[in-house]
Amino acid sequence: MAGAISTALLVSGCATTQEGHEQAVGATIGCAAGGILAGIITRDARYAAAGCAAGAALGFGVVKVQQYNATQARTSDADMRRYRKADPDFYGLSTPVTTAAVKVRSATATPATIRPGSTILAKTDYSVVAPANQSTVSVTESWILKKDGKTLANAPLAPQERTTGGWQTSADVPIPAEAPTGTYILEHKVQTGTTYDTQISSFVVK
Repeated sequence: MAGAISTALLVSGCATTQEGHEQAVGATIGCAAGGILAGIITRDARYAAAGCAAGAALGFGVVKVQQYNATQARTSDADMRRYRKADPDFYGLSTPVTTAAVKVRSATATPATIRPGSTILAKTDYSVVAPANQSTVSVTESWILKKDGKTLANAPLAPQERTTGGWQTSADVPIPAEAPTGTYILEHKVQTGTTYDTQISSFVVK
């Protein structure tokens, strides 16, 4: 049984201001996620074929990412001053930066404990660098939901243009009322080109 689900994130109602704030509502993960989850929970691969009906019954037939926001929190110089001692190679202090790169600085999911049907606030802080002749970088952000070592869903946003420096993003992730209890892992992933970085956060449904 496949452990990962590739899905498209449908985004509508986007708006960007000069401060770099962005709004996106209506990211939907398809029914395939629910079918895979059915097989995981029952430990029987036959149930994965049940599709949308079984997935909806178990709570992950549809998952929406709402109220997405992105803000440039640090200029390129401020970002380098904060992290250069811990990460000199990332900023090209020994050799020049020749390709765009990203580094996740922190990732959180709050509150730490929720009831089924509640909402998780996922926050990611990351740095962006680029060669001297490049002013913006195409970045793809995604959230990968896992439980008991299994991938339940992968929710990528459409690529976004980012200037170099530090960025902070947040997104509301409603947890279905039928979600099984237990500990969930949320992998925050940021990618540019073929390079990426990740950090994980966690929360408990009970």
